[in-house]
Amino acid sequence: MRNTDVPLSSVDRALRLILLLRERGSLSVTEAAAELEVTPPTAYRLLTALKNQQFATQDPNRRYRPGINLASQTSTLLSPRTLRRLLRPQLAAVQSLLNETVNLWILEGIYVRNFDGIESTRELAVRVNAYDRIPAYRSAGGKALLASLTNREVEQMHAQGLPKWHSERVTSIAALKRHLHTVRQHGYATNLEEASQGVCGVGVAVHSPDGSTLVALSSGVPSTRFSPARRKEIAEALIESASTMSARLAGHDRSEIDG
Repeated sequence: MRNTDVPLSSVDRALRLILLLRERGSLSVTEAAAELEVTPPTAYRLLTALKNQQFATQDPNRRYRPGINLASQTSTLLSPRTLRRLLRPQLAAVQSLLNETVNLWILEGIYVRNFDGIESTRELAVRVNAYDRIPAYRSAGGKALLASLTNREVEQMHAQGLPKWHSERVTSIAALKRHLHTVRQHGYATNLEEASQGVCGVGVAVHSPDGSTLVALSSGVPSTRFSPARRKEIAEALIESASTMSARLAGHDRSEIDG
């Protein structure tokens, strides 16, 4: 029988860590210890417990990041592995249509992570995984996901402010909210060299059967061929593909769901 006699303080600290991971996107053991006012060994034990339950994962730099159970702001039973299997055919179809690099993204706290992508065959092309994890507000896919949230949710997620990045196009929460309003109006988000110099992009949200946002579909394009006409063409193709992906999610067999 499982021992349920757990000190309340340990539960409180674990919940606080979950909130910190969601808000900040990553934590070191030292940072966690400072926030919880405990010793590093205690913080390590708590983070390890969250990791064991897939609320946290550890990157190569030994920092803890949101795990599968915190990967998306929306509740879903679909893991990135299952999403990759379900959505890969349409990802390949839109890549073939556009012959530009395309990617799928999920939210991890205030960051987005690329979990699948197909590279363009053009000589000048954006590499898949050129950056596989980036502040959401710096990416077209990330903006599409943030735009699906309320302004209040966006504010709560960024309670510690916007993480620094190379570009300074959006520098405040107020500016971000104004930008997201435009994204909602257009139905797609753009990235104008905000994540990487020389790279632009378009991103749209893919909705789950209940209408909530699950992942983002984006296309990365060298800025030299990112004209207004090309942007419109890419946006239209991505919106249509996202609709097809949503239908695929709605119609898939329940046996394909995993945690």
